[in-house]
Amino acid sequence: MGASGEKVDIDPDTFKIIDNKLYLFYNAFFNNTLKSWNKDEVGLKKKADTSWKKFIN
Repeated sequence: MGASGEKVDIDPDTFKIIDNKLYLFYNAFFNNTLKSWNKDEVGLKKKADTSWKKFIN
């Protein structure tokens, strides 16, 4: 899920598991979103969890 809540392509080799949840990241064309995630994991995790809840309902 992208920053605006849209679906985006991911790289299955670029992931992180936090609290038994799998987070997948885009990693192509010199843009590895896992690096951005690691800089603000707390804020981005909260945003991702909120976006995901809207998507599945």
